[in-house]
Amino acid sequence: MTDGELTFEEVSSAVDRSLECMRELGFHIIDEGIDDSAGYPKRMYTYSGSPAGFADGGGDEGQACLEEHSFFVESAWYDAPQSVAGRHQKLESVRPQVIACLSDIGIDVPDTATYDELLDLNLDGYVNSGTDCVVDAGIPSY
Repeated sequence: MTDGELTFEEVSSAVDRSLECMRELGFHIIDEGIDDSAGYPKRMYTYSGSPAGFADGGGDEGQACLEEHSFFVESAWYDAPQSVAGRHQKLESVRPQVIACLSDIGIDVPDTATYDELLDLNLDGYVNSGTDCVVDAGIPSY
């Protein structure tokens, strides 16, 4: 990031370094590729615990790889202006569905509800009914 703006390519490269670090330690990696269902691209991956690291009571070496190579970059990407804008745009694209769903479970949504207010109302609906209207509208993570 030489120009002050984080790009997805830089994030993806950082994730690649984390995954390679974990592979070198013997972790099993599942690289699920890129998911943009929340309105911005993000790398999806999982890893298994290192048997050697847990057998001797050691900490999570995989987490150490993430912290060294990509954790902070991924966190910055979540808050990057283009990611925030993408999340807002994605929620706006399904706003009528979310509002209808919330209405069905007894939550009144003001016409002027902001992004954050809509998510707060969605959380209230989830707590009260178990229904996640945002997920039901096709945004599996937000």
